Amino acid sequence: MSENTQDEQIPLHKERRLDPEREKAFKAQQAKTKRLKDDLAQTFSTAAGQRSLMAIMELCGYQRSVTGGNASLGMDIMQGTLYNAARLNIYLELRALLPKELLKKVEFGEVNEIT
Repeated sequence: MSENTQDEQIPLHKERRLDPEREKAFKAQQAKTKRLKDDLAQTFSTAAGQRSLMAIMELCGYQRSVTGGNASLGMDIMQGTLYNAARLNIYLELRALLPKELLKKVEFGEVNEIT
């Protein structure tokens, strides 16, 4: 084989990296994520915001078992587990966007609960 044949076959990952449309979309998504992180940090930086985040954390079942059902609602264990896991996933996605200092305050009890 000649050297020209090797040069003509660009690996797929290089094609994706050089695609201007993908690059533009990727940069737009990064900017959107950064803006969301900044907005969430500002929203939950106040005492009221931190209490609200704690309430969301508790509603989503963070640090609790996801296994379970509710016979009174007609849920067997499988349905209950899927339901609880879906609720937990909402908080985990939100949590990934928040500053670590804020999470330490809320998750380790430095924030006074709503009385």
